[in-house]
Amino acid sequence: MNSAVAAAIAEDAGRGILGPTGEANLRRLDREEHNIRAAITWSLEHDEPALGLRIMGSTWRWFQQRGRLREGRAFLAQLLARPPSDDVRIRIAALAAEGGLAYWMNDFAGARAAYEEALAYAKERKAFGQPIAQFQAIQFMLADMATELDAARLLVWRAAALKDRGVRHSAESAMAKLYASEMCERVTSKAIQIHGGYGYVKEYDVERHWRDSRITEIYEGTSEIQRMVISSSVLKG
Repeated sequence: MNSAVAAAIAEDAGRGILGPTGEANLRRLDREEHNIRAAITWSLEHDEPALGLRIMGSTWRWFQQRGRLREGRAFLAQLLARPPSDDVRIRIAALAAEGGLAYWMNDFAGARAAYEEALAYAKERKAFGQPIAQFQAIQFMLADMATELDAARLLVWRAAALKDRGVRHSAESAMAKLYASEMCERVTSKAIQIHGGYGYVKEYDVERHWRDSRITEIYEGTSEIQRMVISSSVLKG
């Protein structure tokens, strides 16, 4: 971590500004995975553009510009130290499928937006004298996208319902996170395909949806970690 930022966080922790949760998170910083710390630190120091969620590196600057440094320090401490949990898996799964406010304060569109934009484009874009939605190849892609979205939504609902009932839901939340995040990448990729060349340029949002989708398979537990949780539950019976 940047030494100046770390010192500022420690100063606020010493004054009790972070509160019990923030201080506990701060103490866990050294136990975080090195590659995650390094990636976020590099982004904060250099404002380096990422594949997706490019606002991540601008978060600290956002707090600085608004004179809200103490809030920024607390936010950073909790962001770097938050351990994955079953509840977080459900939240990421819902984010991947339906979109919402992501952790770095940007609007994450999710698979739902990509699907709806692709559907609208297919109805409007004409080729050979008719909307491309009339072509079976496009129809099949839209059918797959709609089916996968509903499947992801049902997995999220099941995990959320188990949580609300106070029932253990580690495997179910891992299934939801695994399927929804990988579904998000597939659906956004199909959205680009339906848009054709336009899907590859910034004039349309689908290229950003795909770039953003990729992170859902990585943060708060990679897809491989979710498979480990699921397989462990399956083997235990």
